Amino acid sequence: MLGSMGLTSQLLLVLRGYRKPLSNQPLQLALLVSAVAMLVLCWLVPPRWGMWLANGYGLALGFGLIVLALRKAVRGTRVAWISAAGVSLAIISLVTLDWIWVHGDTTPLAVHALGALSSMAYIGIMGWAMWMRYAYALELKQVLAQGPSFDPVTRLPSHAHAGRLVGSFLRSGSAQSLGVVAVTLANLATLEALYGRAAYNHALYVSAGRLRRCTPLGAQLGRLGDDGFLVLVRTEDPELLKHMAAKVRRALTQPIHVGEDIEQHTAGALPADWVADIGIGMSLRKDPDGAASAVATARAMSRAALAMASRIAFSEQREAKVGA
Repeated sequence: MLGSMGLTSQLLLVLRGYRKPLSNQPLQLALLVSAVAMLVLCWLVPPRWGMWLANGYGLALGFGLIVLALRKAVRGTRVAWISAAGVSLAIISLVTLDWIWVHGDTTPLAVHALGALSSMAYIGIMGWAMWMRYAYALELKQVLAQGPSFDPVTRLPSHAHAGRLVGSFLRSGSAQSLGVVAVTLANLATLEALYGRAAYNHALYVSAGRLRRCTPLGAQLGRLGDDGFLVLVRTEDPELLKHMAAKVRRALTQPIHVGEDIEQHTAGALPADWVADIGIGMSLRKDPDGAASAVATARAMSRAALAMASRIAFSEQREAKVGA
């Protein structure tokens, strides 16, 4: 019963977008009073009757939450469908536990399997629903905490923070060389001129997400100017940088939908796809003092790569013997 009360309160927060208006206080108080009353009643009656009363309390809350979630889902709350499915699985799990409790060793194996699967699915679905809500709150907290050094569109360090990003990466204590990958999106200005600032921001957001997924673990990402991205990675292998650049090129040249086709009956609202015209420049430096020049070199190489068929340009620091 305590678990049912806690999960009910949590799910109500999820369905209401984590708002806590004053109208929620009587509901929370009613849940607490009902749970305490049920606990007292179950303590006073025989254990078997107490078990049935507790299960009935949990099932009643579960069916009430399903009705509430379905009402929210009909109004367009997507997370409500997930919540309704999760509570349904919780009810199935509770019913199978009751079956096992009543029948004991004679319970078929299928009932055990159904209870275990429904419990695991419930935990997974509700964890996903909670993350969908909490992820936005965490991102908003990070934006407010970092201020101008965080770009809310791409969820990456801003261009003004690029120098500090390189400095903190160099102070990590690693003795490996610094690999710098700069990405330039040449046709972002054209996209903004054709479809507006919203399409521009949408293309940046999708491109940043794709870049984040195709970079190796431990890499640092950031904005580089208004039309590019910066990737810092520790490596001694130039082939790794080239392989990563090829992955970035494949990922960022996938079409991005930017058309205004949400309302199909609106005149002039035609679907359209945008493909980034990218250039990728790479630089590998072994001396930490040349980090700033490595970033500048990689960015210049990315702009030069726009004229190349491969769209990838690589610059490696050369070491020469010093004559006596």
